[in-house]
Amino acid sequence: VRAMGRLIDNSNPAIAAAAASALGRIAEPAAAKVLAKARNKTTGELQLLILDAYLQCADDFVRQGKKTEALKIYIQMYVPDTPNRFRIAALRGLVHSEAENVGGIIINVFREGDSEMQAGAIGLVSEIRTTEEIKAVAGELPRLSVVGQVQLLTALAECGDPVARDAVIAATKSDHAEVRIASLKALAV
Repeated sequence: VRAMGRLIDNSNPAIAAAAASALGRIAEPAAAKVLAKARNKTTGELQLLILDAYLQCADDFVRQGKKTEALKIYIQMYVPDTPNRFRIAALRGLVHSEAENVGGIIINVFREGDSEMQAGAIGLVSEIRTTEEIKAVAGELPRLSVVGQVQLLTALAECGDPVARDAVIAATKSDHAEVRIASLKALAV
C-alpha cells in the first residue's frame, strides 16, 4: 500500500491513475488512509479518479461488514466541496449503511436546496422503512421546486405507503399543473 501511495504522486498521469485505482480495489484501512490524504492534494482528472477509488473502498468495506469504516468515508465524501456525482454516491452509501435515519438524511438534503442533490435523495425514498419517516419526507413536498415536487410525488407513489396520501391529496390543489398531474397519477397507483 505504501508503494502504491507514493505512485499517486508520479508525474506520469497513467501511473498515478493506476495507483489510485489499485488502492481503491485493495480496500483496506491503510489504502483508504492514503486515498483520503490524496483526495485533497490532487486536482483535475486524477482527483476524480481518487474520489472514485475512495468510494470504492467504502463500498467494499460495506461488503466486508466494516460499516464503521465505510460510514467515515461516506461522511467525508458528503461535503459541499466534493463534486455532486460523488456526493450523491456518498449519500447512497450513507442511506444504505444508516438505515435508521433515512428520512432525516433525505430531509436534510432537501433543505440544502441543491436540485441535483435533491433528485439523488428522492431516488432513495424507497429505502425509507418507517411510516413516520415517510410522513416527514412527504411533509417536505411544498418546500421543493416544481420539478422536485413531481419527482417526490412519483417516488411516494412507488413507495406505496398510505401515510403519504395526505400530502399527495394536498398537492392536487397546487398552482402548478405538473404537480397536480403528478399527484393525480400518484393517487391512481
